[in-house]
Amino acid sequence: MISLPPLKRGDTFYIGCVSKDSTGAPNDLTNIQIRSQIRSAATKKLITDLPIIKLDQTEYPGQFSISVATNDWPIGTCLLDFELSLESVVISSDTIELQIVRDITV
Repeated sequence: MISLPPLKRGDTFYIGCVSKDSTGAPNDLTNIQIRSQIRSAATKKLITDLPIIKLDQTEYPGQFSISVATNDWPIGTCLLDFELSLESVVISSDTIELQIVRDITV
């Protein structure tokens, strides 16, 4: 499992990603669907579907990102992953752990 640094609730959750093949070359994501969800680690309850933004695959092959507000996310440990699919082939990333912590300045 991969762990990200803690995120304060209310801050924007942004993550940039690159999908690579087994040789380390970036995948062309043009025809690939990407989904991601964030869930509570304790209850597995869905917090939200994460919006995937694919970058221009001609200039930035394999690159995509997520940018989302976290105002309503619960304090505690959350889990997320990425699911890439093309026709009947589905591949999921490692699970990523993210601690949501209370913001002091509200």
